This record gives sequence, C-alpha cells and structure tokens, in this order.
Amino acid sequence: MSEFKVFPLNTREDIVRFERCFLSYLENHGGYAIQHISLLRTYDALQNTPDGGRIFSAILGISINLGLIWCDTAEMGRCINQVIQVDFADLSESEATQKSFELRMKLHHYSNAYIFRYRSLWDKIMGLFVLVLAPTEYEKFCSANSKKRFFAKIARNGAMLSYEIVEQIQSAIQKFDDMFRTAEAHGTGFLRKSSFVWTELETMDQLKLIDYWNLLNQIAHIIGELFDHHKRIIDEN
Repeated sequence: MSEFKVFPLNTREDIVRFERCFLSYLENHGGYAIQHISLLRTYDALQNTPDGGRIFSAILGISINLGLIWCDTAEMGRCINQVIQVDFADLSESEATQKSFELRMKLHHYSNAYIFRYRSLWDKIMGLFVLVLAPTEYEKFCSANSKKRFFAKIARNGAMLSYEIVEQIQSAIQKFDDMFRTAEAHGTGFLRKSSFVWTELETMDQLKLIDYWNLLNQIAHIIGELFDHHKRIIDEN
C-alpha cells in the first residue's frame, strides 16, 4: 500500500514544505502566488512568544482562506470572460444552452463561495488582532454577540491599527453584510439573478464583490509586515 502524504505543521521543516506547496497551489489555481504573509517568518518570529502557537494557528487559517478567496476571485474572472467571449456559432441550441448554463453555474459557485469565505475571514482577522492585543479577551470575543463591536473596542486601545482603519473595517463589514451576506445566508438570496440573468458588465454584482478585495488586501499586508518586523528585531538581537 502506498504511503499517504500528510502535511503536519510541527517543525520548521514542516512549515517550509507546507508553504512551498501552498504557493504552488495558488499559482496554479489563482494565476499568481500572493504572499502577503510569510508563514515561515511568522513561525520564526513567534518562537518563545507567549500564545505563539495560538497566534500562528490564527495566521495559518487567515493565510489559507485569503489564498482561497484569491482563487475564487480568479475563477470568477475566468467565468465572466468565458461568458462574454464564448462562441456558440458551431453549437446546436441545446448544446449552447448547456454550455452557457455550465459557465453561469460555475460563476455562481465561486461567487457564493467568495461571500461566505470573505465574511468568515474578517472574523478570523478581527480575532487575530484581539488575540495579539488582548489574549485574555479572546474567548469573550469568540462568544460576543457582535464581534465587530468587540474588536473595535480592543483595536482602538491598541497601537497596531489606526483609528481610521478600524473604522474602515467596521464600515466595510457592515456594508458587505447588508449587501451580500445577510441575503445569501438568511434570506432568499439575490446573487443568483446576477449569475444567471445579467447581460451587461455594469449590472454584475460579482464586480462589486471584487471591489471588496482592496481593504482585505491592505489589512493582509499589515499583518504580514507586523511579523516580518518582529522577525527583523529578533535577528538584530
């Protein structure tokens, strides 16, 4: 029987192997291997740090989900381009119908995945900042009725994020919930109309989804720089 390949994360060598495979996956499925956060430098920076194991686990979850959102975004873009560019001239009516439906179903698949993964990722990011700034408050954050408010209270008293960025995060999450998540998670949903009915790019809700990447991208860089800076201080000492 062949040996199953597994990916434990117990040693520095495990992290090197995991990150190499992860970046290769992002390049293959997202077109480009984004690396806002270095898992290896984060691992090195957190050695002998209180709550280092918990913080690294949080960073790992953020990195994986950030990469998956990147892949979801790339797939949405590919589906949109295919819907626009596909040539049905040589297909029968039934073949053209099936081809068009499959493209739009894929578009809906990745759009829907983006919504839930994106919103979940913000909870993970807010949780990370609480864990770093006020680790004794983390369990309260996890059980809070409003994670946004709990995070804002902690973050405003810390030095990692400016008041303006905390406000931007609060506003972006609320707008995203109002526009996308609440309808898809608790209502009848409206994204499917954009997926299956749109005929002009200007009317596509998927393009609005992609716009929400910008703030997430900015915060991911802040997280990466935080631990890169920590690692440089350790190296200098």
